[in-house]
Amino acid sequence: MTTINVKEFQDISKNASYILGLDEVGWGALAGPCVVCGIRAPKNWNLSGLNDSKKMSPLQREAVKNKIINEVNSGIITCFIAEKSNIEMDSLGPGPTLNSLYVESINSLYKNNDLIVLDGTLSLKDKNINNYNIVNIIKADQHVATVKAASIVAKVYRDSFMKSIAYKYPNFNFDSNFGYYSDSHISAIEKHGLTDLHRRSYKIKKLSHLYT
Repeated sequence: MTTINVKEFQDISKNASYILGLDEVGWGALAGPCVVCGIRAPKNWNLSGLNDSKKMSPLQREAVKNKIINEVNSGIITCFIAEKSNIEMDSLGPGPTLNSLYVESINSLYKNNDLIVLDGTLSLKDKNINNYNIVNIIKADQHVATVKAASIVAKVYRDSFMKSIAYKYPNFNFDSNFGYYSDSHISAIEKHGLTDLHRRSYKIKKLSHLYT
């Protein structure tokens, strides 16, 4: 897989019919699932309000997500969401989990002559996918429309799940930290122990006694 810049992407994409952009959410969290979303759209597709999901407010993300879903329902673009639970992540391992989610999403959406765009420098291990037209772009979630859309859909999807389940874990504030590392989250683990939503493979050094 080749890492290219935005100018190179603009040149390469001229030869593609569709752009398949993918992004993940939750891989670095201590609790909850990992989610990968893929968005496949015509190469010149765009949508007002698209941005890197991390730079948007929850209300902005929700509004743009609804626009994206309308585009899906209208048949203009296609979308696929793959996820693995914390239990599955512990079983597979963080790296293989991420790889499997990307491979699943690509296999579900890819068609001949698509250009696949991955955010960052992720290298996938799959002999079939490695034969596809696939590139990496640093900060693709800031520059490529389909990757922006994928990042928004994935984050809204995962955040909604964490909010919906937070009531079962009242001491952990999963509706605000979404399972990610924070001082208050670590303090809650230290005081109350690990929940069945936490990843045992993501060990916190000072709390190593909890993982035995």
